[in-house]
Amino acid sequence: MPVVKAKKAFDGLTEGDILEVLATDPGAFPDFEAWANRISAVEILDQIERENGETVYVNIVRKGVDE
Repeated sequence: MPVVKAKKAFDGLTEGDILEVLATDPGAFPDFEAWANRISAVEILDQIERENGETVYVNIVRKGVDE
């Protein structure tokens, strides 16, 4: 579900904009990697796992040019 919500937000961005997506789903990292592999305009800048009582998976992506 995080990728679906991110795609909706991503569609409203312009080239070069950065989106940070927080998720509690451990499958978020591979889901975002698969999304980036399918869509050339998605560039993963970083994926960070944070622990603060609950694990949060942070995906930071930049919108590039869709080829």
